[in-house]
Amino acid sequence: MRGPRPPLPDIVEDIQSRYNLTPEQVEKVEGILEKGRETTHALSEEFRQKAEAEFQNISLEMKEILSPEQYARWENDFKSRRRGPGRFGPGPGPGPGPGRPGSGRFGRGRPEGGRFRPPRPEPPEPNSAPE
Repeated sequence: MRGPRPPLPDIVEDIQSRYNLTPEQVEKVEGILEKGRETTHALSEEFRQKAEAEFQNISLEMKEILSPEQYARWENDFKSRRRGPGRFGPGPGPGPGPGRPGSGRFGRGRPEGGRFRPPRPEPPEPNSAPE
């Protein structure tokens, strides 16, 4: 998860210095960025609400098929994954971490980082002629 967003004035100041904006451009950039933040905040909140409703649906459906004991364990695991480190917790085992392959921004646990690439097949051994 990303850290807190920098304050809007800091962003505008950075853009102003990088692109040598006029005062009129600065005013327009501030408006665009403020509107963008409001819009993305509203979209994030809408998504959060829809995701929470979906989590509730999943829980109800799981409750219908699991025994009370199974459901209690499942619900505990499900909730701990949603609360744990990161958005959904640590998961079932060790994942990428500092110094591990795939631990970079784009790696997401993939061995080469970036896109998923299936392992290359071993080259065939040269045929040896019978003696």
